[in-house]
Amino acid sequence: MKVCPKCGMQNDDNSVVCTQCGYLFGNENIPQNAQTVYQQPVYAQQTPVYVQPAIQKNNGMKNIRVYRTHENYLKLRRIVYYILGVLEVLFAFRLILKLLGANPVSGFVSFIYTISGVFVNPFSGIFTTVVSNGDKTTSYLEPATIIAMIVYALIAYGVIRLIKIYATPKGKEIL
Repeated sequence: MKVCPKCGMQNDDNSVVCTQCGYLFGNENIPQNAQTVYQQPVYAQQTPVYVQPAIQKNNGMKNIRVYRTHENYLKLRRIVYYILGVLEVLFAFRLILKLLGANPVSGFVSFIYTISGVFVNPFSGIFTTVVSNGDKTTSYLEPATIIAMIVYALIAYGVIRLIKIYATPKGKEIL
């Protein structure tokens, strides 16, 4: 049984917070006089935000210091994943349309080629494009599109890891 140092309540051994006062077990970085305030995020359970009154007073008002947890960076990570998803869908459309020999004069096909071409151009010329002539259409296999999909996914993964490193409090391990 874990005994809460704040209120003395006995909790289960696998408890993360005290069931009576909300004290967070195992986090020594949070000051003893911190209060637990709960906020309701859109897609998550209740997330504790620790608020500590500062020692100084300005015009009779107390300064409040907020200790942010890694959940505060969840929105930034979601934005990175969203941008990656949009790019990957564009690249997938480009790859399929080229393989099927879509008419590049068509409005939709032209739009996909134009938008995705900006991101694929840095990788063009690494490998030659395979051309297959059919009866009515010409099919292309662009390795540059496949390489772009891999490289941009790796870049997004690196950015997400940097966000996790930045969001992790000192002395905590990144999983």
